[in-house]
Amino acid sequence: MMGTPVKRESHVASPQFVSFLQQSGFRERINPDHYERKMRRRRLVAYGFVVIVILGFGWVMMESAQALSLF
Repeated sequence: MMGTPVKRESHVASPQFVSFLQQSGFRERINPDHYERKMRRRRLVAYGFVVIVILGFGWVMMESAQALSLF
């Protein structure tokens, strides 16, 4: 591939633009802790999945016990 090589020091293209955004208060009201929120959401989904599996297993056991009691 021909051309000038692209120098990638960071994912931020212009540090001056980022500085301007910080000084102007851009997105100041948004909670910056996205990672913790994501982890809480994942934990909640995992607990919900475990509860559904346990309830499903209990339901199958109950139905099996009822079916065996017929014979």
